[in-house]
Parts: sequence; structure tokens; C-alpha cells
Amino acid sequence: MKREDAYNLMCEMVQSPNLRRHGLAVEAIMKSLCSHLRVRESRDPSAPPQDDKWWNEQFNQEEWGVVGMLHDADYEIIGKDLEKHTLVTAEKLRSLGVSERIIEGIRAHHWGVKPTRDNIMEKAVFCA
Repeated sequence: MKREDAYNLMCEMVQSPNLRRHGLAVEAIMKSLCSHLRVRESRDPSAPPQDDKWWNEQFNQEEWGVVGMLHDADYEIIGKDLEKHTLVTAEKLRSLGVSERIIEGIRAHHWGVKPTRDNIMEKAVFCA
């Protein structure tokens, strides 16, 4: 999913200007974390060597930004039913053919939906 598509989807799903700003702020945080963590991980002498394809898949700034931008996209839609948080967005993204990596990243934001964090992007969005 491209950033422009994610932005349009966020604007479709989110009406509150404050919640839209929150999505954009977390997008910026996630992109910055992606860049920072890629450098840190590449300098870790105890880390196993990885090929360029692995690095590009794990530390894709656009992908991290999309996850950050859309992590709360269904917040208004679910009302007070927090058990559904991230699930509405996940289903919408699946219907659009978005990668499972992005979907799982968004689901990782909610500990009740996805209690484990399977990669560094999922850990980052949970913290951000």
C-alpha cells in the first residue's frame, strides 16, 4: 500500500482532525524509528549477517509509515468496543489486497488482538 492510498483511507475512516493528526504523527515517528533501528541493527556485531533483501523487507520506511498512520483508523468506527480495535481496519485492508505484514503490524498495536510482536516493526508500533 502506498502512502497516498493510506492517507486517503485514513481520511475516509477518520473524521476527527485530532485523530488524523495523531495518525500523521505516529507515521512520522514510525518512519524515524525505521531509519534509526535499521542503522542500529546493522552495526550490532552480535546480529547474524543478513542480505540486502532481508534489510529492505524489514526496514521499509513507507511500510512502517503506513502502519503508523493507520494504527488507529477504526477508533471512531468501533465506538467503545475496544475488543474490535484494529480488526475493522485489518478487514478493510484485506479486502483491498494489502500485505499481511502491514495488517499484522496494525493488529500488533492492540495487545488484546495480537498478544505477541513478531518483528521489530510490530514492536515499534506497539511502543509508538
